[in-house]
Amino acid sequence: MLTGMLFLAGGHLLYTAVFTLIALIAVWKQKRALDRQIVAKITKYTPIEAYQHFVADRTRISRVMRRISLITLFIALPLNFLLSAIFPVACILLPVACIGCYMGFYIHNLIRTSVVDTKALHAFQLNSLSRGTILKLKLRSVVGALPMLCYLETLALTLLINHYVLPNFILLLFPFLALTLSVIKTVFALRFYAWETPLQPIEQTQWAFLVPRIQTWARLAGIEFASIQLQQDLIGTSIAGIIGLGQPTLILDETLLRYTDWRQQDAIIGIAIGLARKRIFLANFVRNLFVLAFISLFPAAVSLIGLGNALLFALVVLILLRVAGIVIRRNLRSAYFDIDRMAALLTGDPLAVMVALNTMSALSGVTATTRRSKLIPSAQERMRQLEVILHQPWPRASHAAMPVPSITAIGLGERYLTMPFDQATEPAPLPDMPYASQVF
Repeated sequence: MLTGMLFLAGGHLLYTAVFTLIALIAVWKQKRALDRQIVAKITKYTPIEAYQHFVADRTRISRVMRRISLITLFIALPLNFLLSAIFPVACILLPVACIGCYMGFYIHNLIRTSVVDTKALHAFQLNSLSRGTILKLKLRSVVGALPMLCYLETLALTLLINHYVLPNFILLLFPFLALTLSVIKTVFALRFYAWETPLQPIEQTQWAFLVPRIQTWARLAGIEFASIQLQQDLIGTSIAGIIGLGQPTLILDETLLRYTDWRQQDAIIGIAIGLARKRIFLANFVRNLFVLAFISLFPAAVSLIGLGNALLFALVVLILLRVAGIVIRRNLRSAYFDIDRMAALLTGDPLAVMVALNTMSALSGVTATTRRSKLIPSAQERMRQLEVILHQPWPRASHAAMPVPSITAIGLGERYLTMPFDQATEPAPLPDMPYASQVF
């Protein structure tokens, strides 16, 4: 028992220290990137250009940090597994390593928010949220990790107390609790999202004038939003999203609205309408549910079939998951291409949709050629798909051939799709029906 306690305490110290060190190095690099862009804002770039460079550096460093942490974890787990074959007490290090990785991720998020993000928000004058408010929101997001951390700690303690054997009820309890919590978070998605993110009904903000325009576009597409929420500026979250299994709620980011003109805003609304019509929120929920079920049920399955067959079982399941992932990825990529097409045909302005996709990527710290995830095509891939309908005959808005005011310049061959952002025009009247009504 004493040996087990020493392994448990030593494992916690070792893995927490390793993953925390990785997190601190990442924060230091992000702090340096911010300081460089604050200087560049004065000497080289406009404030929004400097912000885009900073967000891109921040995103790149975070991705490298996560990749290094996961590689470290994937090296540690097999080593611990082999060590436990010689010293059974070492099996408690398996969940402890996962705890250390989780702790590293959240320590990075908290310190980055406190040291880097709050300074960036004020340096680039994105919002007036206080450091305390931003940290409180970030701490709330950490609460979401507590169930997994508690489960992993329970596994380690149960292994220690029960002579390195897990009883089946412990193995089956977590899948039930995890799946139940996932369903609850999805059913009450807006409340959970608002608990972690500063939201405000758009009617109570300076963007209230957009409500009639949003409602008109939604009506033309046969969609009705339960509410329209404005997400106050957070670094790297310039999105237009949909939340809700039933009547959807539209989430718009304030930074995105501030740095887009009315044509891009119409395009963004069209993309959000496409997300609602394709039920992307439901598709993501089902996919996450299957992944969570596999992860949480795997220990119970290993316990039933024995460790001897565990590796073969894991290999078979991983192959099946790989095949399922390829099918899901292909379907979701096709869905996003359809969403962009819907937005273009609804608004009659494919150029604005192409520019809006690029703007969302730029403000989120993702280059046009980089995917936000393996399931979502890059902005460049989506723009290439939209090129097809540029050369097809169909009714379009009167302004569709004009360059789009944008904070970033985009070209298509020898043709520029954009013009300076300060040359935005007055909004055009909305049509009485979609420009390509047969799609809806």
